[in-house]
Amino acid sequence: MSLQSPTNDGSFHRSIYCVILMGNFLGLPITGYSSGDVADLKFSWKSKRSLYSSYLLTMSVIFAICYAYWMIEHGSPNLTKVVKLTTLVRNILCLYFFRKLAKNWPVLM
Repeated sequence: MSLQSPTNDGSFHRSIYCVILMGNFLGLPITGYSSGDVADLKFSWKSKRSLYSSYLLTMSVIFAICYAYWMIEHGSPNLTKVVKLTTLVRNILCLYFFRKLAKNWPVLM
C-alpha cells in the first residue's frame, strides 16, 4: 500500500486518503479507505483496527491514572507535571472522539 492516493478522481474521499491513512495509525478504525468507492468504507467493533484503537485508549487511560497518582504522591504538582497530565488527557479525548467519528464516517462520506 502506497502513501499516495490511487487514481485521485477529485472527490473528498480521495483527497483526504493520506489523512485517513495516518489516522489509522493513530487510532481511527476505518477500513476500505484505499478503495475507489465510498461504499467500501466500513467500521466494525470486531476489526483489528478497532481492537488496536481500544488498546491505545485503554493504555492511555491507565498511563494517565498512574501518572496522576505518581504526581500526587511525589510532591506538589508544578507546571511541568500538570502540562504532561493535560497532554495525556488530551490524547485520551482525541482517541475517544476518533472512535466516535469512525462509527459515523461511512455515513458521512
